[in-house]
Amino acid sequence: MADTLFEVAPNIESRLAGVKFRGQDGAFVDFEIGPPSEPEFYGMGHALYGTALDYARYLGMYLNGGTLDGQRILAESTVTAMLANQIGDISVPRLPSFTPLSADFELFSGRRLTHSMGFVRSEEDTPGMRHAGSQGWAGVLNSHYWFDPNANLFGLIMTQSLPFADPRFMSTYDAFERAAYQSAAV
Repeated sequence: MADTLFEVAPNIESRLAGVKFRGQDGAFVDFEIGPPSEPEFYGMGHALYGTALDYARYLGMYLNGGTLDGQRILAESTVTAMLANQIGDISVPRLPSFTPLSADFELFSGRRLTHSMGFVRSEEDTPGMRHAGSQGWAGVLNSHYWFDPNANLFGLIMTQSLPFADPRFMSTYDAFERAAYQSAAV
Protein backbone atom coordinates (compact mmCIF):
# COMPACT_ATOMS: atom_id res chain seq x y z
CA MET A 1 0.00 0.00 0.00
CA ALA A 2 2.31 2.68 -1.30
CA ASP A 3 -0.29 5.44 -1.24
CA THR A 4 -1.78 5.11 2.28
CA LEU A 5 -0.76 7.15 5.32
CA PHE A 6 -1.94 7.96 8.85
CA GLU A 7 -1.18 11.65 8.51
CA VAL A 8 -1.76 14.21 5.79
CA ALA A 9 1.65 14.66 4.27
CA PRO A 10 2.36 17.89 2.39
CA ASN A 11 2.76 15.99 -0.90
CA ILE A 12 -0.80 14.55 -0.74
CA GLU A 13 -2.72 17.53 0.62
CA SER A 14 -3.71 18.72 -2.85
CA ARG A 15 -5.05 15.23 -3.71
CA LEU A 16 -7.54 15.02 -0.83
CA ALA A 17 -11.19 14.92 -1.80
CA GLY A 18 -13.54 17.34 -0.09
CA VAL A 19 -16.14 16.10 2.40
CA LYS A 20 -19.87 16.62 1.83
CA PHE A 21 -22.73 16.40 4.33
CA ARG A 22 -26.24 15.45 3.19
CA GLY A 23 -28.83 17.60 4.91
CA GLN A 24 -32.40 16.59 5.74
CA ASP A 25 -33.50 18.15 2.45
CA GLY A 26 -31.24 15.68 0.61
CA ALA A 27 -28.85 18.33 -0.67
CA PHE A 28 -25.11 18.07 -0.06
CA VAL A 29 -23.15 20.91 1.51
CA ASP A 30 -19.43 21.27 2.07
CA PHE A 31 -18.19 19.94 5.39
CA GLU A 32 -14.88 21.40 6.46
CA ILE A 33 -13.92 19.36 9.53
CA GLY A 34 -11.83 16.22 9.03
CA PRO A 35 -9.78 13.90 11.22
CA PRO A 36 -7.08 15.87 13.01
CA SER A 37 -3.44 15.29 12.24
CA GLU A 38 -1.51 13.71 15.11
CA PRO A 39 -4.54 12.92 17.31
CA GLU A 40 -4.11 11.87 20.93
CA PHE A 41 -4.88 8.30 19.82
CA TYR A 42 -5.64 6.63 16.50
CA GLY A 43 -9.10 5.13 16.81
CA MET A 44 -9.66 2.28 14.39
CA GLY A 45 -8.15 4.00 11.36
CA HIS A 46 -10.11 7.25 11.60
CA ALA A 47 -6.99 9.10 10.48
CA LEU A 48 -6.17 6.76 7.60
CA TYR A 49 -5.75 8.39 4.20
CA GLY A 50 -5.54 6.14 1.16
CA THR A 51 -6.62 5.38 -2.38
CA ALA A 52 -9.10 2.92 -3.82
CA LEU A 53 -6.24 1.07 -5.53
CA ASP A 54 -4.42 0.55 -2.21
CA TYR A 55 -7.61 -0.73 -0.55
CA ALA A 56 -8.25 -3.05 -3.49
CA ARG A 57 -4.74 -4.51 -3.13
CA TYR A 58 -5.31 -4.96 0.61
CA LEU A 59 -8.58 -6.83 0.03
CA GLY A 60 -7.03 -8.91 -2.73
CA MET A 61 -4.32 -10.01 -0.32
CA TYR A 62 -6.97 -11.55 1.95
CA LEU A 63 -8.67 -13.28 -0.97
CA ASN A 64 -5.27 -14.70 -1.93
CA GLY A 65 -4.75 -16.19 1.53
CA GLY A 66 -2.11 -13.65 2.54
CA THR A 67 -0.18 -13.27 -0.71
CA LEU A 68 0.13 -10.15 -2.83
CA ASP A 69 1.87 -9.90 -6.18
CA GLY A 70 3.19 -13.43 -5.66
CA GLN A 71 4.81 -12.59 -2.32
CA ARG A 72 3.72 -13.95 1.03
CA ILE A 73 2.68 -11.02 3.28
CA LEU A 74 0.84 -13.00 6.00
CA ALA A 75 1.11 -16.71 6.78
CA GLU A 76 -2.00 -18.63 5.74
CA SER A 77 -2.48 -19.70 9.35
CA THR A 78 -2.40 -16.01 10.38
CA VAL A 79 -5.09 -15.12 7.82
CA THR A 80 -7.22 -18.04 9.02
CA ALA A 81 -6.88 -16.89 12.64
CA MET A 82 -7.53 -13.24 11.73
CA LEU A 83 -10.75 -14.07 9.87
CA ALA A 84 -12.19 -16.45 12.49
CA ASN A 85 -15.08 -15.42 14.72
CA GLN A 86 -13.45 -13.86 17.79
CA ILE A 87 -16.60 -13.18 19.85
CA GLY A 88 -18.25 -16.60 20.02
CA ASP A 89 -22.03 -16.56 20.44
CA ILE A 90 -22.22 -12.77 20.75
CA SER A 91 -23.72 -11.03 17.71
CA VAL A 92 -22.88 -7.56 16.43
CA PRO A 93 -25.88 -5.44 17.41
CA ARG A 94 -27.67 -2.66 15.60
CA LEU A 95 -25.59 0.46 16.18
CA PRO A 96 -27.62 3.51 17.17
CA SER A 97 -26.49 6.89 15.94
CA PHE A 98 -23.59 8.03 18.08
CA THR A 99 -23.39 11.58 16.75
CA PRO A 100 -25.26 13.89 14.37
CA LEU A 101 -22.66 12.75 11.85
CA SER A 102 -24.10 9.23 11.81
CA ALA A 103 -27.39 7.50 11.15
CA ASP A 104 -28.49 4.31 12.91
CA PHE A 105 -26.64 1.38 11.37
CA GLU A 106 -27.68 -2.23 10.97
CA LEU A 107 -26.05 -4.30 8.30
CA PHE A 108 -28.22 -7.19 7.05
CA SER A 109 -31.15 -6.92 9.42
CA GLY A 110 -31.99 -10.32 10.88
CA ARG A 111 -28.69 -11.93 9.84
CA ARG A 112 -26.13 -13.04 12.40
CA LEU A 113 -22.91 -11.01 12.34
CA THR A 114 -19.87 -11.50 14.57
CA HIS A 115 -16.44 -9.94 14.63
CA SER A 116 -13.07 -11.26 13.53
CA MET A 117 -9.80 -9.59 14.50
CA GLY A 118 -10.38 -6.72 12.12
CA PHE A 119 -13.73 -7.01 10.41
CA VAL A 120 -17.44 -7.61 10.82
CA ARG A 121 -17.98 -11.23 9.82
CA SER A 122 -21.13 -12.70 8.21
CA GLU A 123 -22.11 -15.95 9.87
CA GLU A 124 -24.76 -16.86 7.32
CA ASP A 125 -25.42 -16.34 3.63
CA THR A 126 -27.33 -13.26 2.53
CA PRO A 127 -29.31 -14.16 -0.62
CA GLY A 128 -28.00 -12.38 -3.70
CA MET A 129 -25.07 -11.03 -1.72
CA ARG A 130 -22.23 -12.22 0.49
CA HIS A 131 -21.72 -15.71 1.87
CA ALA A 132 -21.07 -16.95 5.39
CA GLY A 133 -17.45 -16.18 6.28
CA SER A 134 -17.42 -12.90 4.35
CA GLN A 135 -15.79 -9.95 6.08
CA GLY A 136 -16.32 -6.21 5.82
CA TRP A 137 -15.77 -2.84 7.42
CA ALA A 138 -16.56 0.82 6.86
CA GLY A 139 -15.09 4.26 7.33
CA VAL A 140 -17.00 7.15 8.83
CA LEU A 141 -17.05 9.00 5.49
CA ASN A 142 -18.97 6.09 3.95
CA SER A 143 -16.13 4.09 2.51
CA HIS A 144 -17.39 0.52 2.75
CA TYR A 145 -15.89 -2.75 1.62
CA TRP A 146 -16.35 -6.49 1.90
CA PHE A 147 -14.52 -9.55 0.73
CA ASP A 148 -16.02 -12.99 0.23
CA PRO A 149 -13.47 -15.84 0.20
CA ASN A 150 -16.17 -18.35 -0.85
CA ALA A 151 -16.98 -16.35 -3.98
CA ASN A 152 -13.43 -15.02 -4.51
CA LEU A 153 -14.98 -11.57 -4.76
CA PHE A 154 -14.54 -8.23 -3.06
CA GLY A 155 -16.23 -4.88 -3.38
CA LEU A 156 -15.19 -1.39 -2.41
CA ILE A 157 -17.20 1.81 -2.54
CA MET A 158 -15.53 5.00 -1.35
CA THR A 159 -17.16 8.35 -0.75
CA GLN A 160 -16.35 11.45 1.25
CA SER A 161 -19.88 11.90 2.55
CA LEU A 162 -21.71 12.21 5.83
CA PRO A 163 -23.71 11.21 7.74
CA PHE A 164 -22.25 7.74 8.19
CA ALA A 165 -24.74 5.04 7.14
CA ASP A 166 -27.07 7.61 5.55
CA PRO A 167 -30.07 5.51 4.39
CA ARG A 168 -29.79 6.79 0.81
CA PHE A 169 -26.13 5.81 0.70
CA MET A 170 -26.83 2.41 2.27
CA SER A 171 -29.43 1.76 -0.42
CA THR A 172 -26.78 2.51 -3.06
CA TYR A 173 -24.29 0.24 -1.28
CA ASP A 174 -26.84 -2.59 -1.18
CA ALA A 175 -27.52 -2.20 -4.93
CA PHE A 176 -23.77 -2.08 -5.64
CA GLU A 177 -23.13 -5.32 -3.77
CA ARG A 178 -26.08 -7.09 -5.40
CA ALA A 179 -24.89 -5.96 -8.84
CA ALA A 180 -21.37 -7.25 -8.13
CA TYR A 181 -22.67 -10.72 -7.28
CA GLN A 182 -25.05 -10.72 -10.23
CA SER A 183 -22.26 -9.71 -12.61
CA ALA A 184 -19.95 -12.37 -11.18
CA ALA A 185 -22.81 -14.91 -11.38
CA VAL A 186 -21.81 -16.24 -7.96
